[in-house]
Amino acid sequence: MVDTLAKLGALTLLFSGIVLPEVLSYMADDYSSTANYLSELGAVDAPFTQTINYFGFLPVGLAAAVLVAVLWIRLPSEKLVSIGLICLLGVAVGYLGAFSFPCDPGCPSTGTYRQSLHNLAGLLEYIGGISGLFLIYFGLRSTMTGLFPISTLVAACTVTLAVILMFNPGLEYAQGATQRLADYTLFIWLASGALISAASRKHTPV
Repeated sequence: MVDTLAKLGALTLLFSGIVLPEVLSYMADDYSSTANYLSELGAVDAPFTQTINYFGFLPVGLAAAVLVAVLWIRLPSEKLVSIGLICLLGVAVGYLGAFSFPCDPGCPSTGTYRQSLHNLAGLLEYIGGISGLFLIYFGLRSTMTGLFPISTLVAACTVTLAVILMFNPGLEYAQGATQRLADYTLFIWLASGALISAASRKHTPV
């Protein structure tokens, strides 16, 4: 059952989280994967709002929550790891927030109450994602062998750098690319972690 959930969650993140947005980005007029946020695909009155919201953001949010649950079962029962996984639920919150509160056109930093809630959900995603990955890395260093702990640290550093660049006012022309680097790194880590973590244990603390 856990294996099935891990595979379904991983496939959902691959298709709904990465493939679908890139296909819609290519189809949308006046939209650039490099310059525009992912959320702009689901903005109010955008051409593909319903498609990306119901087949992209919603399933990604649910899949992220499922994969966190899988990792909770599979990773060592270490305090830092457990806290980190709770923080990683921010990824689910971010995408469920994007689904529930579509951003205003252009996804500005300020706007309607809906835009404010959308921004808050996104902030929780990145705070939770970054802190969660770092906490999990520090919790896994002595409890797991193999490349998984190192890949967790690499993912944590990559997401941190991408978020810093994404909010850099001088790099607005690349905010779509940096957001994708952050989000897609989180997706790949969640998917691969749920699939390989069972084979990577050294021991589980009591």
